[in-house]
Amino acid sequence: MHTVVALSAFWQTFLMLLIWIPLILMWVFALVELFKNRDQHAGWQIALWLLFIVFIPIIGAASYLVYAGMHSETMSDAVDYAERTGASPGPEITTFNK
Repeated sequence: MHTVVALSAFWQTFLMLLIWIPLILMWVFALVELFKNRDQHAGWQIALWLLFIVFIPIIGAASYLVYAGMHSETMSDAVDYAERTGASPGPEITTFNK
């Protein structure tokens, strides 16, 4: 009887630490990113994403993070900088590829 209780507590802790907390963090991160990058979206886009993230939390947050990652300016800025300056990978990356 005590084994069942201990096993139950283990699985409750497992679910909390490895599933629920990361999902909640993903949801919060999606909301923060949505409002942090609001100059890249029209007002109606923000409203639609907000509804999607709030009312369908897991799918909405994952969808927004994928969408935001594909439309990120960070990667294009890095490529533009590399093309402008003629930058090449550092020696660590060059030796890693050999």
